[in-house]
Amino acid sequence: MEDLRHEWEAIRAEVIQAHPDFYELEPGGAIAMELGESGWMLELQPVARLLCQVGVDIEELRTLLSGNTAEDLSSDELQRVAKDHLRPSVRRYKAKLVEAGFAEGTEVEEEFMAITFEREIDFHDPAEINETIQWCRKVIV
Repeated sequence: MEDLRHEWEAIRAEVIQAHPDFYELEPGGAIAMELGESGWMLELQPVARLLCQVGVDIEELRTLLSGNTAEDLSSDELQRVAKDHLRPSVRRYKAKLVEAGFAEGTEVEEEFMAITFEREIDFHDPAEINETIQWCRKVIV
């Protein structure tokens, strides 16, 4: 476990130096960057995972859907609408991401819902990590 933490700190520093657009999500934790104007985000995690994801703020979606009415949508309804909202953007990049070894998933939190594409990375191969980051930045615009 200590080895992985040391490797993470080294890779994290190298990636931030090579790609200054990355910012901390939490001190010492995952780092992320926006991918173009598409609303997509790239996240490098200390558990040797790289995520490309697009999401929506649940409260913003709730406000858009209900406006000034007192109607309260259930969590299931909001998640369904959020997936429908994200579907065109996901459809645009899904085939390329899957072909590149990313696995599709869904992340649902109280305030946020995202469609994720993740893949394992090798902290011992910084060149491959940088190539994958560059590839993601080129493909998702």
